[in-house]
Amino acid sequence: MKFSRLECIDWSALGSTSASSARHADRLETLQARGYRGLWLSEPPRDRAGVPPTLSLLAAGLATASAAAGDDFEIGLVTTLRPYMHPLRVAEEIAMLDIASEGRVRWATLGEGHFDARAREQLEIIQGAATGAPVSHDGAFYRFDDVQCHPAPHRSEGPPLQLVTGDPEVATWARERELEVVWDASNAATAPEPSVESTWMVSLYVAPDEGAADLPAPGSGSGAVVSGGANACRESLGALRAKHGFDHVVARFEFGTLTPEQAAESEARFLAEVLPAFD
Repeated sequence: MKFSRLECIDWSALGSTSASSARHADRLETLQARGYRGLWLSEPPRDRAGVPPTLSLLAAGLATASAAAGDDFEIGLVTTLRPYMHPLRVAEEIAMLDIASEGRVRWATLGEGHFDARAREQLEIIQGAATGAPVSHDGAFYRFDDVQCHPAPHRSEGPPLQLVTGDPEVATWARERELEVVWDASNAATAPEPSVESTWMVSLYVAPDEGAADLPAPGSGSGAVVSGGANACRESLGALRAKHGFDHVVARFEFGTLTPEQAAESEARFLAEVLPAFD
């Protein structure tokens, strides 16, 4: 089972954009050395007011900077399809990311909250246009004939597109359209059957000892939470994997009531005592 690191990019809290970009670029080699197979970027929490800047520019820079990390180190991007985004322009951005990463980008959008009829139509258009082939569309929100996005993506079939959701109905809609689903829900009982989804988002907290009673409250948007001592976390991850068949975990460590210091200490314990069990 492979693990990628999820980081929420909140520009308002980071202050200097250039400093943040340099910090993330510097961390790529460290992330790979620690055993991660990718770095995924996401927008701030869904209920945050305001419009965040596009993450695609930062992702493109990281894709270029991570070229030496190897063919299997991926750059993930989790974004929200907003009404003002034209799907053809988004498809062109995805193609550029695929080129910059030499086929290592994984693009995903959130399948809840803003994921209404317009967003579904946007995603269907993006799915066809991101391949670089000519597309036509006649829908409720967009109409065009024989339009081709340039440049063509690195992969002839286009990069894989994902939908991040914890809603079974939305997951079914995505699978019917041959979109990959990244499962992100606090209730594992609603998760799909084994071998359906290969990627799960999991919030991880590895406590200092097995008997820790002060585990953090999950908080809004934490999705599936695995917490406890190192042994408990290993067992929980193994049990979830055996039941649901996923082979990729996108792990978040900053969530709920955790302070930055607690999250960093938890991640250090995860890297030392949990991740090696899944190599």
